[in-house]
Amino acid sequence: MSHDTDKILTRRASLAVVGGLVLLPLVETVRAAEQPSAQEIRKALQERTSEQEVRKAMLGVQPRSLAEINDEQNFLEEMRRREIRSFTPPERARLDAMSLDKPGIDLEINFDFDSAVISPKAKPLAVELGLALADPQLKGNVFQVRGHTDGRGSDAYNLDLSQRRAAAIKAFLVENYRIPAANLIAVGYGMEHLKNPGNPFADENRRVRVVNMEKPE
Repeated sequence: MSHDTDKILTRRASLAVVGGLVLLPLVETVRAAEQPSAQEIRKALQERTSEQEVRKAMLGVQPRSLAEINDEQNFLEEMRRREIRSFTPPERARLDAMSLDKPGIDLEINFDFDSAVISPKAKPLAVELGLALADPQLKGNVFQVRGHTDGRGSDAYNLDLSQRRAAAIKAFLVENYRIPAANLIAVGYGMEHLKNPGNPFADENRRVRVVNMEKPE
């Protein structure tokens, strides 16, 4: 009886191992499927969402005058020529405010711990982003590449880390997809805008947000 029981347990264990081997690729496939494709990224960068409209209304964003539009364009042109570490707090705040009513998308492009090097796991999503920004429908547009961290560490540390990560994404896009460097404004926001404020340490807080600032006038 004991021998038969051992055989049954061994068989169940073998099936569990086989099941695991079968399920692991399926799990990876499901995770991969959750990441947006180049087409989905492009679409998100072309369309304003209802969420953005609601946020605009809540924040009291008013229609801009022609003088204000021209002033914003001049400011954007100046920011396009800036190195990432030269942004002042007021400039970062203004770029942030300008992005409120612009199409954008959050991308969980993972980096190794305490590193600004794009991890091999994150490369496929970085590639999809490159394909999206290189699409003729977005050609000539200016994009804000925003680095965000979670709530671990000090404000200064996280700001520096987010800046380096935004710069890494910009370099990847310029080197691999010929996106003009002046069309990518890479700026770090540290942990200023947590995607999940209820859990500052949540993975989704560590992300890159890309915002379509649109074509210069």
